[in-house]
Amino acid sequence: VERYFLMRLTPYVHSQGHSIDGAVMTILDISERKVSEERLKLSASVFEHASEATVITDADNRIISVNPAFTRITGFAPHEVVGKNPNMLSSGLQDGDFYKRMWDVLITTGSWKGEIRNKRKNGEIYTEWLSINVLMDKRGKVLRHIGVFSDITDSKKAQETIERQANFDNLTKLPNRNLTMDRLGQLLLSSRREGRMFGVLFMDLDNFKAINDSLGHHAGDELLIKTAARIRGAVRDVDSVGRMGGDEFIVLLPNISTTDDAAVVSDKILAEVHQPVDIAGHTIQTGASIGITVYPVDGDSAESLL
Repeated sequence: VERYFLMRLTPYVHSQGHSIDGAVMTILDISERKVSEERLKLSASVFEHASEATVITDADNRIISVNPAFTRITGFAPHEVVGKNPNMLSSGLQDGDFYKRMWDVLITTGSWKGEIRNKRKNGEIYTEWLSINVLMDKRGKVLRHIGVFSDITDSKKAQETIERQANFDNLTKLPNRNLTMDRLGQLLLSSRREGRMFGVLFMDLDNFKAINDSLGHHAGDELLIKTAARIRGAVRDVDSVGRMGGDEFIVLLPNISTTDDAAVVSDKILAEVHQPVDIAGHTIQTGASIGITVYPVDGDSAESLL
């Protein structure tokens, strides 16, 4: 095992004179101190060169140190944050209950980790994955809070894009067939459990192919976009509108009282869709056909209702 020693060599002077008769050698084992120094150097190097931001606060949660990655991610230099509370980074997108829950866990367990949205110096909102640990002394008194976080904004956006493409129609921005069928399944489960009725409206546009052929696909797309907005504007916030494909739309009407409620909504949608609309420089007027089923009167499964 490699060890480190401190050696000191001093001259030995004779007590009866001034002549040097020899030397005194003192050897001290400093292995533990050397290891501690190396660990401190390594910790300092990691702190300075880590890609993750590190912020250290005192017992009162005042910042006492940050590393270069913190400055790179947030835009704040050390002298701009030392002595301040980390809540200066708050975006305002998390409410007081969020932070209360976070501190409850931190105090109880000594650590917390999770996703949070904060604000850079330039005002830009970013998403970070944050891990906080509490450092205590032998008596259990809080000495430091150590927060380590990474910027996950880009990966978060990529994930949201993938989810959006998988669940939403790119043209109308409505839920696509997959998401609509999932919502229908969830509505079936909750309605069975609570003994409630709900309605399903299946709609397609009249003469859509003729409009597409005569005015072009761009005009057809514009008509679908405007039709989707009209349907959305004709129903309640709790209702779900989805595009099944082509010129077909579905509307889910939860918590209706009678079958007539679905017919009332259907009439309202038809009236909206029937209004003249400007498409590709032409004013056209189209209609729609709507089929209605009501759970549990007309079926008790997604397939039977559709």
